[in-house]
Parts: sequence; C-alpha cells; structure tokens
Amino acid sequence: MLLKENELSLKEFYRLYGGQRRHSICTPRNKPYIYLFTSLNKYDGFGIIDDVIEGKETKPEYVRFAFEGEGDLTNGNLAVLDHNNPDSGVYKSLLLFLVSGGIISEIGEYERVDLDESVPPIFIRDVSFEEENHRYGITYDGKKFFLLKRVDDLDEVVVKLVVPGEEEKDYIYAEELGNRSDYNFLSDDRIETGLEKLSKEFNLYDFLDKDNNVVDLGSNTNESKKANQYLSMVCGIHNELKRNNDDVGRNYEPSLSPTIRYDKAYFYVVNVGWGLFQMLVFKSSEDNTTEAWVFDCGRQNATYNNNIDDCFLDAFGTYNKPHISKLFISHPHDDHFSAWSLFDIDSDTEVWINPNVRFCTNTYYTFLKKVCTSNCIVVEAITKVNSGIAGDVIEVLHPDGHIVLDKKGKKAIYKSPIISFVPVTGKTAYKVDENRMNELSPIIKLNVLGKEIVVVGDVMGQGWRSYINNLSIGAQKIILDVYVHSHHGTTSGFQISYNGVDTEYDLFTPRNGFVSLNDTFRGWSIDSRLKSLLYRTDASSTVKFIKYDIVNDVVCLVT
Repeated sequence: MLLKENELSLKEFYRLYGGQRRHSICTPRNKPYIYLFTSLNKYDGFGIIDDVIEGKETKPEYVRFAFEGEGDLTNGNLAVLDHNNPDSGVYKSLLLFLVSGGIISEIGEYERVDLDESVPPIFIRDVSFEEENHRYGITYDGKKFFLLKRVDDLDEVVVKLVVPGEEEKDYIYAEELGNRSDYNFLSDDRIETGLEKLSKEFNLYDFLDKDNNVVDLGSNTNESKKANQYLSMVCGIHNELKRNNDDVGRNYEPSLSPTIRYDKAYFYVVNVGWGLFQMLVFKSSEDNTTEAWVFDCGRQNATYNNNIDDCFLDAFGTYNKPHISKLFISHPHDDHFSAWSLFDIDSDTEVWINPNVRFCTNTYYTFLKKVCTSNCIVVEAITKVNSGIAGDVIEVLHPDGHIVLDKKGKKAIYKSPIISFVPVTGKTAYKVDENRMNELSPIIKLNVLGKEIVVVGDVMGQGWRSYINNLSIGAQKIILDVYVHSHHGTTSGFQISYNGVDTEYDLFTPRNGFVSLNDTFRGWSIDSRLKSLLYRTDASSTVKFIKYDIVNDVVCLVT
C-alpha cells in the first residue's frame, strides 16, 4: 500500500505524495502511479464511482469508475486508458482512494480492463461500448466509465536488486526494493533492511524475484512491473547509469574527437518548431565512413519528424535510423530531448548529460531508461573533461563544477551516485531550483577543421553570470564561425547585466548565428538586439533544416 497509515488527512496526503488537488484522477509528477479519488458524497468534488462498489466491503474485486470532467479522452482520462499500455512507457499503477470528510483511506491497487465476455454481467449491463477494443463503457445516459479490476499490490511483490556490498571474493549482495512511498530505490539504512548474500553468478544491478531468479524486464509479470517502476524513478535510474560507468572502468576518459579520420564535416540545425535539434556529422573521403554527434534532440511535436528524417537522408543517404556516437542533452526539457527515439544509441554511444538531475518529467525517465538498457557510457559535461590536447574537437567552456538541481523549498538533494569519469574538483558550481532547468545547460565549443562552433542549449541568466565570473580572459568578445543562440534566440535567454557585460551577444560575435524557433507557438520573438547574421529554422514554413558545410564555409537553408 502507498499509505503507511490507515487514514490520512487530504492535506497531509498532498504534502507527502504530491499530485493535482481536487481532481478525481490525479497524475502525480515523477511517480509511476495514478491516484483515483472517489467520494460517497457527490458534492465533495471528487469522482463518483459509477454504480455500487461490488465485491468485498473494503476491497472490491471490480469497480466502475466514472470519467473525469466532461469525459474527453485527454489528461487524466487518457492516462487511465493507457496506464497499462506497453507503448506508453512505464506501467503505472492505479491506486484507488476513498475521501470522506477530508480524510483519505486507500482501497487498493487496480488495473483497467476491457469490457468483454469474461467480465461479470453486472458490470456491463445497460451500457454501450466504445468501438475500439471495448476499452471503456458508456451508460445509456451517455456517461463514460472505466472498468477496474483489483490486482496485487506491487508493494507486496518481492523484488531485489543486486548491489555492491562488503568485498568478499566469491559473493555479492542483494537488497529488497522498498515501498514506493519512500521514493527511493533502496533504504538509506542497509543495516536495518539487511543484505542477502549471493554467489557471483549474478551481475551488479540485476533485479531478482523472491526465488533469486533474474527478472525479465521485458515481461508482463508483477516483478517486472515493479522493477520497471523503480527504474522510472530517478534514484534507480542513476544507479543504473552508475553501473554503466562501472562496466567501462572508473578511469575512463571520454573521447573529445571523432573516432574516424575525417576530411569533411557538416553542422545541421533542424526545423523542429519550438525545440532544438542539432547534429554534427563527420565524413571521410578515403573510406566513406561517417560519424554523427547530436546536440539536443527536441521537437515541438511529431509533425516535425519528417524534417528530421530528411536531414538524416541528406547526411547519411538513407531514411534508416542512424547510429549516434555522442549525444549531448543540455537539460531535461522535452523540447530538447523528445526526439531521441528517432536514432540509435548503444554501448558505443557517449551520452553527455547532467547526472545530478533528480527532479524531471516521466518522459525524461523514459529516455534515461533507454540510456540504461542500451548500456550507454555517461559523461558529465564539465570543464575538467578538457584534455588540453591539440586537435580535440570538444571544449567545455561552462560549468567548471557540478550543477545540482535542487528541489525548491526542500533540503538540498544528496550527491549523485555517478562516479565522474575524469578527475574533477568535486566542487558544486551552483544549485538550480526545479523551475530553472534551463540553467543546467553547459556551454560547449566545437573546434572542427579550423572553424569554431558554440552550442549553449537554453542557458540563461544564472549560467551566464557564472560563466562571465569564471572567464580567465575577461569579458571580451569571442569571434566564432557559428553560434546557436540561447533559448531559441528570444530575449528570455539574455536578460542579464553582470561585471560590465550586458548580454549574451556581448560575449560571442558569430559570423553565422543560427536560431531554432517557432515564434507563433508561444508568442516570443527573436531578440532584436542580436547583431550577427541570423539563419532561422522557421524563417519560412518550407525550411526543413539549415546545413553548414564546414570545409567550404557555406550555409544553406534546405527546403
């Protein structure tokens, strides 16, 4: 059960477990379950269970639960409809609660089921069906409902995680996953929970069932559901990322240049509406090999996939998914990573992300789960990764320490378990609260075939102040060949004045300024003070992408 107490005030419930207030269907942020609130009093503002609760008095076997609001297939209603759809991401448990007089009690865990011949007739009387798969019912007076069936409480399902323990030659250890209300993978106190000694036939971070069989994460078992739910939580994902690092060794240093010998290179900025998708492609005329790096991969929505596909066709000569050798995600906003499924990443891919992020969306969890299961190598973009060797393509200009995402109004989050690949000072450059994720963005300069390109994600005021403050060369202009403007080129990225430097464009003076923006989406326009030549992905609806031929120093707007 989610609740550790039998009853709890509604106010305390929201404080402990989050979620939207005064909704009958509640989708709490960052958690792999959905709250269903019902009340016997229709004036309480919560959902009314359609028909009488049938079955056991306190734990009914079946429940007809009314749609929220006007019954549209959006928001909470859609979340319930797809909570057990394997294509929608992590399985989300439906937790049913009864609210009475401001006090909440948990009825149990449920799963939405189709209305079919196996369902007791009492639950399908006097209704018509939604046409596709009978996924919900409609009463003759036009009210929609879900049919819910009670299932095993996943908190009662035994799943263990193989973890590092005391060093012994022939043994490793496993620890049981706790209650989901803890919002942690493992207990902070291993002495209290205990460690189970195992032989070394298992791998670190394998999931095991109660009989110590390895859990198949692709199966539909309760153990798999629980393991995947924990994987969707940040703590578990970070432990998996740490496992990837352990696999390649603690002394691993990221490659700062392509693995191929190249004599041509192209930099792309794709028109993805409100979003940012940049790609650097290296090519060899000698053996016709190609290597691709992606710097953010967002999109406004899937209608822009065709532009991305056409960019791939131009770069690789095929619409097939390309393999990406390096993937840089500046920060966990959907418009900077949501198109990650359009290309392939694997154990040969370096994923450059901020490993200290603890509060983000479920879509970002899904992306991190892909990073985990693909055994990608994880690198934190920090100035200390610069090797100083001539010929390196990647140079991280900012930050010079860890940027930590902090929960506003809460205690500072604890240190990430990820072990940095290269020696760093261990210092924290600064903390960012959850409403300023743009400030997690690094500033990266690419030195390619004698040209300099700078990409900055969505870095804004706090990041710029930190960068200016740490400039060893002072606040002088840096002449570049290409610059992709911060926060889509809008004024929101540049509103700073620090140490005599007024704005971002006082720092970088590019010959070619690229902007990825759909200014009709949010009503924001390009900052008119930008003085450099601007190439805009949304300059015309026919522009698919911008292509910069680095060798020949030519910019093309491809339509």
